[in-house]
This record gives sequence, C-alpha cells and structure tokens, in this order.
Amino acid sequence: MALAILPAVVLMVYIYIQDTHEKEPIGLLLTIFFLGVLSALPAIILEKLADIVINVTFGGTKLIYYAMTAFFGVAIIEEGVKFLAAYLMTWRNKHFNYKFDGIVYCLFGSMGFAAIENVLYLVVENMFSDYQSVLSMGIQRGFLAIPCHAMCGIFMGYYYGNAKYEKSYGRRSACRKNLFTGFMVACSLHAFYDFCLFTEMGLFLVLFFIFVVVADIYTFIKVLKAKKEDQKMFEAPQYRQYWTGPIADPYELYGGYNAPVYGGYAAPNSLENANTGTVQPGMSEYQPRPEQGMLEYQPQQEPEMPRYQSQPEMPEYQPQPQQSASVSDQAGQGMSGYRAQNQEAARFIPPKERMISCPICGEANNFHAFYCKSCGKSLHSIPMDNNVSY
Repeated sequence: MALAILPAVVLMVYIYIQDTHEKEPIGLLLTIFFLGVLSALPAIILEKLADIVINVTFGGTKLIYYAMTAFFGVAIIEEGVKFLAAYLMTWRNKHFNYKFDGIVYCLFGSMGFAAIENVLYLVVENMFSDYQSVLSMGIQRGFLAIPCHAMCGIFMGYYYGNAKYEKSYGRRSACRKNLFTGFMVACSLHAFYDFCLFTEMGLFLVLFFIFVVVADIYTFIKVLKAKKEDQKMFEAPQYRQYWTGPIADPYELYGGYNAPVYGGYAAPNSLENANTGTVQPGMSEYQPRPEQGMLEYQPQQEPEMPRYQSQPEMPEYQPQPQQSASVSDQAGQGMSGYRAQNQEAARFIPPKERMISCPICGEANNFHAFYCKSCGKSLHSIPMDNNVSY
C-alpha cells in the first residue's frame, strides 16, 4: 500500500513547496485529493462502456483501435474526471487568487486518481502474486504511471490558472480558450503515453521511452516557468480593503473609488495628480486629503440670489419707443456675466448617477457596472505590462 501511494505523496509535497506566494489551505488540498480518489469509480464505469463501443466500431484494425481506445476510451475520461475534481472545489473559491494555484489544484486531483489506480493495480489485481512481482510493478508504475498523471495534471493546471486569471479581468473568450487548451494538451499527452504501451511494438516502445524522458524534463521546466510568471488575479470589490499597491485598485488610475468626478478615461483627477497633490486649472475646489493624498471634493458656496420683490400693477399697454442698441447690449452683458459667475460653481456639482463610457463602443454605463451593457466588454480592465511584476 505504501509503495502505491508514496510517489504521489512526494510529488504533491514538491508542488506544494513551489507555491511560494500564498500557501493553499491543507483542508482544501486534501478535499481535492479525495475527490480525485472518488473520481476513479465513474472513470471505471465510463471506460468499460467506451471499450464496448470502440471494440464494436474499430475492433478490426489494431492501430486505429489502440488509438481510439487511448484517446477516447482512456485519456478523455480520466483527464475529465480529474479536472472536475479540481474545478468543482476551486473555480469559485476565494483561495484561488494566483495563477500557480491552478497547478497545485490539478496536481492534487491527479495524484488522488493516480494513487487509487496504483492501489487497484498492486493490491487488488495482484493480490495472489508473489512479492517480487508486486515490487517490480510498483517500481515500474512509480517511475512511469505516477509521473505521467502528474505531467498531465501540471499542464492542465498551468492553463487552468491562466483561464481563471483571464476570467478575473473579464476576458471570457481567453478564459474558455485556456480551459480548452489545457484539457486537450493533457488528453493528448495521456493518449500518446497509453497508445505506445498498447501497441507493444518495438518502434513505439522506443518512442515511449524518449517521450517519457523529454516530457518529464519539460514538465519540470514548466513548473519553474509558471512559478516565475506567477501573478495575482483581480479581486472582487468586496475584498478591496485587502488590496495593496496602486495596480490593485482598477479605479486608481482614474482617481480611485472616492473620486468626486469620474468623467471617463479623460478624468482630470488622475493618479498622477492624486499622488502629487497638484490641482489642474479649474479644480480649485479640490483639496488634497492628508491621510491618503487623494483629492477631496469641497463644494463652493453659491452666491446668494436676490429675493423676489413684487412689482407694482402695470398700467394699460401703451407702445413704447424702441430702445437703443447700447441699452440692449448692456442687458445682455449683465446676463452673460451672471452666467459666467455661476458656471464655475455648477461645474463640479456631482451628478445624481455617475456614468462611465465603454472604451470599446462608447456606451454610457452605470459607474458601478463591471461589464458594458451593450458589447459586454470589461469596463475596468487594466492593460498589463509583461515587464512589471505585480
């Protein structure tokens, strides 16, 4: 029993150590592991059904039969149940907040499946075999079968983490693309591994050993690359009190959540002005807030309006002589001066409902909306710089 489970435990400990940004809860990882163990039961049933269908359809040609069995009868089923073991517990989990977490989750689900598969091979099927045969098979599967499941889980987890990262910024098309790519890459690697063993031909066995060596080395490099490229995902607004740094707040570039005037992407209260405390022309009402350095809205007192005075009763209408042009001009100038005097005060009155323009289609949306009601584009996506680590 220990020989069947030990290789899976070693690989899980190794991947857990590589997660350096934020360790995942042990309880969550054990839950994923045991879901991977339980996923072996539906996998066995589906594989039996798939074998009957493939045998009837492609039983006459060995290579095609082996290829169909390896891909549709084994790889898609096993990788599918392992993916569900990780997906159901983690996709909407608040602890899934780094890209590397996807590798951790998918590997633990894969190792749960691989461990129970090893137990079934070594303990159940070889119950009456001698000790040497069981030991030989255990070593063989420890160096081949367990690393194969780990390799598939790591590649699937790499794209799984990228998919959640894209989804957190509202890029739904990129999310679906990464999910599909990760699943197909894992299925293809698994299918080629099984196909080479099913054929039992010399050429394919040579390809098998080359494939195992190259794939294991590349998987190790992939883990180190994913660890280096690890990035934090966009947090939902209810977690913004835990954010740190300017890039953590997607509204910071346009004045922050407390900005009195949003004004779209050309808002005067930008990050540069907010951090330096400077005030652009026409923003004299804004005073820097000492504790945060943000610009706070200070309303300007409106001039007192003249009180209404009743007019004496007008006599009967009598035509008046036409006024001169100079008197009319003076009246117009007086009205223009009054409007100019009150324009500055009315300029910065906050609207009843703040709006934001979509950067793609220009549709006006509610300030608190995350997606455009017209085209569905994320209203607050942040252009990421690959040369900067957040």
